[in-house]
Amino acid sequence: MIISIIIGYQLAIYFFIQFIRFKDRNVELNNILLGYGLFFTFAMTGAFFRILINHFPIPRIIATIFEAHVFVFFILAIDSFLIIASFNSFRVVTPPIIPRTLLLLSLIPIVFLFIFSYDSLLFLGSLLIILVGFIFIIVFQYNLIRISTGQLSSRLMLIFIGELMILFAILTGTEGIRTRFFAETNDLTLIISIPVLMSGLLLIFLGEFRFPAFFELGWRKNLIKLSIYNQDDKLELFSYEFIDLSQLEANEEGKFLSDSSRSKLLSSAILGIEDIITGSSQIKTVKTEKIKHGKLTILLRYGEYSSKKVLYILIIKSEMESLQFFLDSIKNQFEGFYGSLLGELDNLKGYEASVFSGFDIIIKNMMR
Repeated sequence: MIISIIIGYQLAIYFFIQFIRFKDRNVELNNILLGYGLFFTFAMTGAFFRILINHFPIPRIIATIFEAHVFVFFILAIDSFLIIASFNSFRVVTPPIIPRTLLLLSLIPIVFLFIFSYDSLLFLGSLLIILVGFIFIIVFQYNLIRISTGQLSSRLMLIFIGELMILFAILTGTEGIRTRFFAETNDLTLIISIPVLMSGLLLIFLGEFRFPAFFELGWRKNLIKLSIYNQDDKLELFSYEFIDLSQLEANEEGKFLSDSSRSKLLSSAILGIEDIITGSSQIKTVKTEKIKHGKLTILLRYGEYSSKKVLYILIIKSEMESLQFFLDSIKNQFEGFYGSLLGELDNLKGYEASVFSGFDIIIKNMMR
């Protein structure tokens, strides 16, 4: 069990590292990583105190204090996740009023614990509130998985299944539960619970390893067109139209975009790009990163590893913080993949379309 506690702490630390990795990007939904990290930190600490009580000779008075700490840390694990779930950025998953109400109610068992004791009927009865909070966390994660897509949904599913396996291992591996409900198969139940526990921890690690950025839900519907330009020679190196993706998802009125609507959007996007390339916009004097063009927004990034001025242009319907990060990722991927060629653009004139055409595969992978 000590090994599983150590692994649990390592998972929590890795969740924190992943959260910090995206923190400066202000992608709010990545707060879920902070929620996972806090949940595992407090839960593992509670489990650690439980191991000390069960397997080490501890004076009675200290054991009583440790027993209270077990409940405190498990309540903190639930509450920390509820705090994250109560953020407005998760209102598409659940109304914030629900986790906030559960947070307030969770103060009741904490108060009862300090006024009475961990074995009082009032305190034990109040733990039903914590049980409701735990059930809410399960439902919250299920809803989050259901409305997520692609690689993100798969990673969240791995974490979710891993948590359920750990819960099963705890319920079947805890000594008190085994002796009371599985008396006839006590040893067999313990043998089964250990590999289930380790498998659950492994699934969680696979889920959080290189966890993708958690963009705002519906971000794909806002993408219209990407253009990468050699601004000095006014030549397009690469372009990608996202507008066809709108046919896969209904718009706000529940209807699909018509051909004329798509054509108007693309025409407006192209005009915006032409304004930028011909130098009629304010980026000629200032490195602007965002321009409004009619009802559209144009996001800009500037190349760093080229003999020419390379401009990355992303046309979107409405502004989202996630799309700023998406364009940064495109720029980093393009320069990482074609870095050596960007220094030789003069030698590629006339062949740009064929040389950089393979980047659409990377774009499609980033859209998953």
